[in-house]
Amino acid sequence: MNNVKEYGALGDGIHDDTLAIREAILATKDQGGGQVYFPPGVYVVTDTITIDSPVGLVGANSNSLSLQLNGNYDNVGSILAWYGPNKIMIDYVGRIDNVIFMDIALDGRNGSTIGLRIDRLRHSYFRCVQLNRFTQFGIDITPRPETNFMNDNAMFNHFQSTTIYNDLEGSSCLRLDGTVIDKNNINAGAGNACHNTFTNTHLWVKNNWNVEFLDCDNNSFYMLYCFKVDNKTSQIYFGYNQNTYNSSYIPRHGCARSNYIYHCQGSIYASAGPTSKAPECKNYIFGYDRENGQPLPITTNNAKIILVGEESSKTSVFGKLFR
Repeated sequence: MNNVKEYGALGDGIHDDTLAIREAILATKDQGGGQVYFPPGVYVVTDTITIDSPVGLVGANSNSLSLQLNGNYDNVGSILAWYGPNKIMIDYVGRIDNVIFMDIALDGRNGSTIGLRIDRLRHSYFRCVQLNRFTQFGIDITPRPETNFMNDNAMFNHFQSTTIYNDLEGSSCLRLDGTVIDKNNINAGAGNACHNTFTNTHLWVKNNWNVEFLDCDNNSFYMLYCFKVDNKTSQIYFGYNQNTYNSSYIPRHGCARSNYIYHCQGSIYASAGPTSKAPECKNYIFGYDRENGQPLPITTNNAKIILVGEESSKTSVFGKLFR
C-alpha cells in the first residue's frame, strides 16, 4: 500500500493534490496493483483521476465523516474535494478485476458531474464510501466495451455501506446502465451492468431518481433506503435508456429486468419501453416499506414489479404482481 503523502500530497484542503494522487496511482500500477492510502485530510482534486488498473483508494475513519452543506468538514476523515470544471472525479476505465476501494469520501461540491464512474470492473469491493453533491450521479456503472465482444460487463462487485447525497435539481444518486451501441447503431448486448450486490445503501436526492435501473439485470440490493424531499412521488426507476432502446433485440433490448431489492424503503416507477408493445420486463421486491407515505409501484408499458410480502396483497399469500 502506497501512502499518497509520500508522493507529494498535502491533504490540507488548500493545495492541489491532483498530480500527487496520479503519481501514487501510477506507482501502484507499476507494482502490479494494490491500494493508495489517504491519511485523514482534505485532498483537493481539480481534474479527473483515471484508473485503468487494479488500484483502489483507501482512507481512514470514514464512518465519522460529516460533509456539511455550508462546505465545512467536521470530524474529518479522508476526503477528496472537487475544485475543477464539470468533469468526472474518479473514472475506472477498461477491464479491471479485484479493486478495493474503502473508508473514503468524495465531495463534488456541486461542480463535478460524477463521483465514481465504473466501466468493466469485476470482483471488486467498495466499503464505507460516501459521495456528496454531484451534478449528475454519485456512482455511474456504465460498461463501455471497446469492441462488440459479448458479455464485457461490469459485474460481481460488492458495495457495502454506501451513502450518496445530492442536493441539486435534476441530480440522481446511482445509475446502472449496460446499454451498448454497436457499429450498426443498435443495442447489441456487448456490455451489461449485472450481478452487482449492494448492502446498506442510503441515498438522498432532491427531486430526481435515487436509483436508475436501465439496461441491467440480476443486481441485488439488501436494505435500500431512499430519501427524497418530495416523498410522495417515485424514487426508484426501473426503465430503459431512451437513446439506445431497441425492442427487437431480446433479451438485451435496453430494459431493466430481473433485479432484486430486499427490504426496499422507497417508491417505484417502472416502464419496459416507450410503448405498450415493449417486451415484458420483471423486477422483484422482497419487503416494500412505505412507512413514509410512498405510493404503491407505478408500472407502464409492459413493466412488472413483483412484490413479495406486501401486506395489501389479497390475490396471493406470497406477493402481488403490479402490471
